[in-house]
Amino acid sequence: MATATTSTISLPINNFYVRNMLQAAQPADVHGRYLQMVDLPAGEGTQTVKWRRYSNITNTTTALTEGVTPPSSSQTVTDISATTSQYGTYIPLTDQVNLLSVEKPLVQIGEKLGQQAGHTADVTRRDVLIAGANAYYSGGTTTATVDEGLTGSLLKKAIRALKRTNTTKITGGYSGTTSVGTTPIRAGFVGIIHPDTSTSLEAVSGFVPVIEYPRQDAMPDEVGAFKEIRFFESTNAEIEEDAGAAIGATGFITTTGTLIDVYKTLIFGADYAGGVALAGHAMKKYIVPPGEATIGDPLAQKGTVGWKGQWVTKILNDDFGIRIEHGNLDTPA
Repeated sequence: MATATTSTISLPINNFYVRNMLQAAQPADVHGRYLQMVDLPAGEGTQTVKWRRYSNITNTTTALTEGVTPPSSSQTVTDISATTSQYGTYIPLTDQVNLLSVEKPLVQIGEKLGQQAGHTADVTRRDVLIAGANAYYSGGTTTATVDEGLTGSLLKKAIRALKRTNTTKITGGYSGTTSVGTTPIRAGFVGIIHPDTSTSLEAVSGFVPVIEYPRQDAMPDEVGAFKEIRFFESTNAEIEEDAGAAIGATGFITTTGTLIDVYKTLIFGADYAGGVALAGHAMKKYIVPPGEATIGDPLAQKGTVGWKGQWVTKILNDDFGIRIEHGNLDTPA
């Protein structure tokens, strides 16, 4: 573990210094906003939670016979379990960095680690959500055969499939946990796309950008809507580089110039997936400022800034989510 020192964080002694450090561009944390979020109470002796889903009861279409007791209906349940895991990291720094640097590195490092923590949670959630059983491949039947972009017909197909399984539109954010706040949303299915896809989506007939909404009620990171899907943008959205068909002369985005980069757009409704956080420990920061002498650091020369969290994400019903794999034109229409 490399320790931050005055040689790695230079001291701007002879230069004009802007104290407000430039804000680093950060991906939007969107994958966990509209999940079914619950807290796992600490001290329960387990890291595992269980959801229970009651199946629909089969319709009874046979008329009753007078005086005859009909056969009973049956009810089945499905239990879904998930076990939380811990994530975390830290950065050590010396007392000289803390004492001599004018930009307060302890604060700055803490802010960056906080951003890292949020994005770590977002990416781990994404990896679960895009692994659902239902996928459409633009122009092909597998990831390796994807050779077209995101189309209106594929989006309509996704809407139709979600409606056929009685997927409920998301009409409001679920109650936030002790660490995860959720946000209300106008009724619709949620679509999560990469910014590269946003520019391509604008060319799809029927797409309505947020600037044309009848009321300015767009949510953070929302870029627009197509019929009953509201799209949210994040650079954390999955891209599988060089995973599609041969690039040829199609003009699709590619990493090496050989195969099409495959983008994985996620579309889902309510109760597609759930998220669990350990109550009170979902995300915590830990700061040991230089200046406290310990047995391992008798002259108080070192400190650390870090974070630790415990959570899990789980698909609850595959029928309520769809992944569309597609390419994106390098120069959108």
